Amino acid sequence: MRLFHVKLGSFIVAIAMVVLACAPPVSVPPPTTKKPPPPTTKTVVVVGSGPGAVTAAVSAAGEGASVTLISHDAPVLGGQALAVGRMDVKGDDAQYGPYREFLRRGMLIAPSMGLSSQEIADGKIPPELTKRVLNEWLADYGVRVVRAEMSSVQKTGNRINGVTAAGVSYPARVVVDGTELGDVLAKGNVAYRLGSGRSDRGTIKSGDCLQDMTWPVIASTTSSTKSTGKIIPILRNGNPLVAPVWDTVEPHSRYREVASPGTSRRSMWNHHTADVPVSVWDATSGRDAVFQRAAMKTMDYAASLQNMSDGAQWGLDVGSTANSWPLTRISVGNESAMTALPYVREGRRMVGITTLTSRDMKRVAVPGRAGYRDATQDADAIAIGNYPSDLHGCPGANDPEEPVISDIQDGVSAPHQWGPFSVPSGILIPESVEGLVAAEKNLSSTRAANAALRLQPIAFSTGAAAGVTAGLAAYRHIDARLVPALDVQWRIAHKWGADLSIQPWTDARPTTKEQAFVEVATARGWMSGVAADKAGHESTIPRMYAISLLAQAKGLRPASRNVYVDTPDAWGRWLTAAHEDGWFSGCGQSKACPDRKMTRMEAAYVGTAVLGDRSGGRGLPSDVSGAGALPAASAVASGYMGWCGASSQFCPTSQVTRTTVTRIGADLIAARTR
Repeated sequence: MRLFHVKLGSFIVAIAMVVLACAPPVSVPPPTTKKPPPPTTKTVVVVGSGPGAVTAAVSAAGEGASVTLISHDAPVLGGQALAVGRMDVKGDDAQYGPYREFLRRGMLIAPSMGLSSQEIADGKIPPELTKRVLNEWLADYGVRVVRAEMSSVQKTGNRINGVTAAGVSYPARVVVDGTELGDVLAKGNVAYRLGSGRSDRGTIKSGDCLQDMTWPVIASTTSSTKSTGKIIPILRNGNPLVAPVWDTVEPHSRYREVASPGTSRRSMWNHHTADVPVSVWDATSGRDAVFQRAAMKTMDYAASLQNMSDGAQWGLDVGSTANSWPLTRISVGNESAMTALPYVREGRRMVGITTLTSRDMKRVAVPGRAGYRDATQDADAIAIGNYPSDLHGCPGANDPEEPVISDIQDGVSAPHQWGPFSVPSGILIPESVEGLVAAEKNLSSTRAANAALRLQPIAFSTGAAAGVTAGLAAYRHIDARLVPALDVQWRIAHKWGADLSIQPWTDARPTTKEQAFVEVATARGWMSGVAADKAGHESTIPRMYAISLLAQAKGLRPASRNVYVDTPDAWGRWLTAAHEDGWFSGCGQSKACPDRKMTRMEAAYVGTAVLGDRSGGRGLPSDVSGAGALPAASAVASGYMGWCGASSQFCPTSQVTRTTVTRIGADLIAARTR
């Protein structure tokens, strides 16, 4: 098994003495910790009601900002999470970050609603559970929710400084656009892409196609319409307004999202055969019309229930009309059985300082060996996506910015060429406008890349990053573009257990600070695993590797020259930097002893030198005396090492594990990014 290494090489070297200390880190609270009300000047306004908007709101509040969420798209929270019968969880992006916290909360609530926790874990989540989880989540973080449509964006010069909703002004240090169609971008005159054009170039064409829209319907064997004993009062099969596609098939048994045939559980539809084409004009000026077309087609689909073998058992659930703005303007039979929002797959995409393309997502062949490697790791990654480019109805060929598409679309033409990909922080930040951060589908990306970013799990993750960015900008009184990516990475990795590395870990330790450090350090190229899929938390570590890793975590730069004659230059410059910083002196005679493993005593010296003594002179070890006693006690008090056996026994000459070093590194980053 190969040793894991820093990007500079794979050599094994060593350390000797340590002497300098730095300030202790700030502890980072878990996701459920409430923050005290911050000053009103540190205000963030999030516009939108979907997963990205909600996680942006709670993440901003977690950074000390005063947060208001304006639901805008509908008075009910959930957005696109309400418009599908289950969450699309094909990739690793569903296993990490705030989506896991969403599932955790959902599984706790499920039994009280008569739902199975396992169904929630599998992503089979009915809308009523989603709404309850999101509302309670926002309440836990003290987020104020305003259920109103945004009417305008307040802007002074090149800076957005608030929005107006229902005649009330909501000033903000930072606004987050988490709307379904990028409405803040449009009303704030922020450059965006739509279809094959860009607003700042005047190339948007009203006839360009966007991805198809679907408006799901909800049915069950216990619905109120079924209980009346009457025929379901919805559009007849073969309605002249829509194609008669349901007369000869049984799609219900073919695509039942929440339950298996024969059960009484709720079912929802979201499928290609219920999609309706959407144009740029539909998404901007003709929303009511395209919403109505989507509703009619889906209701025609639902009517086919009556002609299926078990059709008499099924009816439409009702009661959601009050949850939607658009449905009050649409006249179809039993419209209340529709979900609160249609499934909008594509809207405006901000022009940001970085644009994610399908080239960034594509896996490439490895010269000299069979197979493919993952897409390029971005050092500033704020999320990892693992979903293909899932374009519905409107191909990407008309996008002039798109370099590739067929190789990554839905994995059909070349399934081996799509896989984990980095989502860089720059897609959250506008190219020139200040006071704004993007979330949901409004991220800076090409059409093909955006089609992989619109799914619920990744929207939770990018929303959290947007919220952390906005919250730090508001709290520090700076523009969002000035928030270091490292500060965002550390918080979403530590607080949310976010995945930042395209490297999958079979030995991951979710929600621990050592795993958070591994995610950040791997993304930034400071380290890799002991094997292709292992972080190697319990493996021993060469002292030189440990020092190089901690030097980077501390924010040092490699020295201009290498003073160690037994160490290759690239590595030696990091050791020299640590020496110049005062906490490494080699092993004598200009040597670093690069082959030796780090011991517990050496790690204790390093930790005390760079983090300070945390023992307070108490809890001294029984088997270490003299100058080593306080560092050993501090290592145990700090939590990056424990006693090795009997109480107060430290075992100073035993080899240390990577866990100890990554915990020290985690505290260094926490102090560096506070």
